[in-house]
Amino acid sequence: MCGICGWMELRSRRHSRSVRPNVKAMTETIEHRGPDDWGKTEFNDAALAMTRLSIIDLGSGHQPIANDDATCWIVFNGEVYNFLDLRKELQGKGYHFKTQSDTEVILRAYEEWGDDCLNRLRGMFALAIYDSRSANDGVTESCRRRPRLLLVRDGVGKKPLYYYRDEDRIIFGSEIKAILAGSSVRPQMRPSVLPLYLTYGYVPAPYTFFENIFELPPANKLVVENGDVRIERYWEPPAQTVPDRTLSEKQYVDRLRDLFEEAVRIRLVSDVPLGAFLSGGVDSAAVVAFMTRIMKEPVQTFAIGFTDEPSFNELEHARTVANHFKSHHHEFMVDPNTIDLVRKLV
Repeated sequence: MCGICGWMELRSRRHSRSVRPNVKAMTETIEHRGPDDWGKTEFNDAALAMTRLSIIDLGSGHQPIANDDATCWIVFNGEVYNFLDLRKELQGKGYHFKTQSDTEVILRAYEEWGDDCLNRLRGMFALAIYDSRSANDGVTESCRRRPRLLLVRDGVGKKPLYYYRDEDRIIFGSEIKAILAGSSVRPQMRPSVLPLYLTYGYVPAPYTFFENIFELPPANKLVVENGDVRIERYWEPPAQTVPDRTLSEKQYVDRLRDLFEEAVRIRLVSDVPLGAFLSGGVDSAAVVAFMTRIMKEPVQTFAIGFTDEPSFNELEHARTVANHFKSHHHEFMVDPNTIDLVRKLV
């Protein structure tokens, strides 16, 4: 799963009145997201940190990752499914790689294409890039530009990213608790979101329950340059097209099957064992069907049942699908002690 966090000053340090956030304390609050590794890099005006759940490149994928001259650094949560194709293209342009990770591919793509690299990424991600190259563009100290911070969330928002902003700095994290843990930020309730929560059952982005803490919306990037902050949408879903009436129903079915199979195949790149959650419904059954077709070994499937609520128990349906595809099936029973959980949830 992984988690990222960090901060960047919006004003020069001599004008900043707030205390530097403690990135170690921030990462400790999201350790559950990445128990395999953690790392941090601190600069004069910023810091990047992350906790890692190792999926690809178990040995050399330690983060933060820097470019050759350490002018660009990245922390990354997620997976980029087409990173091998991008890596090959970048190698053709003369780039060399020190790791086998998709994280380094993103950083090299940023060096080559700038923010335009975001539209080349197929995957789910939240990332932060610290770019100090612009700080060396000025001829004199008086006209020197400040480093740049780029925060990005994937097109549909599968990976979370939150940020706090005041007049002194930006603080960000995969979870709000990371923002609150390592800084002087005090949690303050935002009463205006209560009607939204009661209407929708959640607080829509960019708002959260806390004043001055926001969720970066899907398909958006936040850029900090010379103390200015701007948020821009970098991707739009394709416009709906008029159906091609010359195609038969079978041709549409075949096209959907091809797209679905490709979507499953590109998600099977991993250096650790893969499995699938199986509910017995159409969607998870279809995923297992294509995993069975693509993988050489039987698929590991997992299903969860509930002892106190038969209407939620889909173990029988999942078992039927597992038997059909001859997967190695694992079942777990959950006994939620609701009364004991009330105090913890509050």
